Amino acid sequence: MAMLVPRTCDHKPTRLGLLGSFLLIGSMEAYGIYKIVQHDNGMCRELGYMCPFCHKPLYEARALTWLNGLCPKCRKNVMT
Repeated sequence: MAMLVPRTCDHKPTRLGLLGSFLLIGSMEAYGIYKIVQHDNGMCRELGYMCPFCHKPLYEARALTWLNGLCPKCRKNVMT
């Protein structure tokens, strides 16, 4: 990406080029994270790992469902 940033006469990158590069890379990363979360939700639906109350996936990367038994979305007890 650094090779594509426009440069001035003294070979320094332009500010607008750098800003555009950072915005492009940031949006690509955000889209990648979105696709990973959608894939995880789809797998939870296929495996039936859904909350019986709110019908949302029980898997969340930082959730401790296996430890405390609470749904990460609605916070109801799903272990009973």
